[in-house]
Amino acid sequence: MQRSFFVALGLIGVAILLWLGFWQLDRLEWKEELLSEIDQRMSEVPVAVPGQPTKDADNFRQVRVDGTLLGPTAHVLTSERNVGPGYKIIASLDAGAQTLLVDLGFVLLESKPKFEAVSGPVEIIGNLYWPNEVDPQFTPDPDMKDNIYFARDLETMSVTLQTEPIMIVATEVSPNLNTLPQRVAHNLPNDHLNYAITWFALSVVWAGMTLYALFVTGGRNEKSEGA
Repeated sequence: MQRSFFVALGLIGVAILLWLGFWQLDRLEWKEELLSEIDQRMSEVPVAVPGQPTKDADNFRQVRVDGTLLGPTAHVLTSERNVGPGYKIIASLDAGAQTLLVDLGFVLLESKPKFEAVSGPVEIIGNLYWPNEVDPQFTPDPDMKDNIYFARDLETMSVTLQTEPIMIVATEVSPNLNTLPQRVAHNLPNDHLNYAITWFALSVVWAGMTLYALFVTGGRNEKSEGA
């Protein structure tokens, strides 16, 4: 009875761990296809902004748009490596059929007053981007009095600046606004191979523990029968 229990437990455990390993391999294939698609979007020739862009189909897509900056801006407190603290300048862009948010780039803290409003015709080359930066538990609410945000919050900013909740992160702005343009990187984790190896290794350990348990119980049974 005891040996049957260990056999059943061992087979069930190994089966579950192997299933988890193969599931992670499936996830690895899916993630690699997703990353390849994103890399393609980021490297292809800039296109016009789609009429109804979506996060699933257009996140990171490189676009070109001519339009007019409408004035009021939002400022996101951040820091740039080797530069220091400052703000991302988020403006509204009238692109004709659409009014979009555009991240114009980074400025130092002392430059903030110069960018409370930015207006005029521009040509923007950049990437459509749906940032995932707001954590309800840890991200402070915007300081509307001093026009300071602590994350690129599309929903709130689009209401404040009266745009659609769609953002372009500018990599080139013409004419030059003396901002430091941002470079979009997907930074999507792809640890599925490591997870798969871990599950497969655990299945081997589980199988070894099962064999050891069977060996120990088998030895005990032989001793009891000999007695």
